[in-house]
Amino acid sequence: MTSIEVLCEIERKLDELIKNATLLKDCEEENGECADLEHQQEILLNELLRINNSMNEDDKYSLWQKSSRQYTTLENKIVKFSCLNQKLLKNSTPSMKKARVHRRKLKKPPTQLSLDFS
Repeated sequence: MTSIEVLCEIERKLDELIKNATLLKDCEEENGECADLEHQQEILLNELLRINNSMNEDDKYSLWQKSSRQYTTLENKIVKFSCLNQKLLKNSTPSMKKARVHRRKLKKPPTQLSLDFS
């Protein structure tokens, strides 16, 4: 990917994350919409991290030098998404926070990796 394509892809992912975070703020837990949006957020964040991890620091620096204005726009979107994410975490009910923490404690790592190709 060219540097402009990388920045456009990152910007597109951030726009989707911001849109979903805004929708999550107003969604109802009962209808399953929240779970779908949370899953979509997880996928988008993983894709964003994959893009970020695929670039070394020199590439990131040269990308910043080539298009500093677009890079600044991305930084602003990251800040906006972070603020929305913090608001979601603060406004979630205590029982929901406890349930998520409790669920994580019960998860155990797989003891054996099983790949069945048949």
